[in-house]
Amino acid sequence: MEAAAVVDIGLTRQEFWELTPRRFQSLLGRFTEHVRQAQILTTLMANIYRNTEEKPEPYTIDDFAPQVAGSGPQRPKFDGPAFLRPCDECEVPKWQGHHPDCKTGAKHFAAVLGSVVGATERIHELSESAGKPYLEPKK
Repeated sequence: MEAAAVVDIGLTRQEFWELTPRRFQSLLGRFTEHVRQAQILTTLMANIYRNTEEKPEPYTIDDFAPQVAGSGPQRPKFDGPAFLRPCDECEVPKWQGHHPDCKTGAKHFAAVLGSVVGATERIHELSESAGKPYLEPKK
């Protein structure tokens, strides 16, 4: 990973090791977006100069960057602590939360919210059953 960051992204070894996980994720996302833009440009150029008699169907990005299962870099098996394990859907480490559009994160948030609401309702029930419909501040 260090060699790829030094060669492909142009970081020094010291700059690479000074990156925080969030900065690394951001840098990796920008690098991936630049690669995707190059793939789109390649597809556009190929379609502009495509011989429609030999290839009637237009080229797609997958013609130049196939996303076949098993090809390309694979995420290594994670052996670290559970709270550092990335989400399977949005690939953000759990301690950083999830992307806003991550369905797994939304389910997790709904479950936590439900337990908090349930605990709050239980506190109000207990305080009412004790004859105090509100919580008194400590004196």
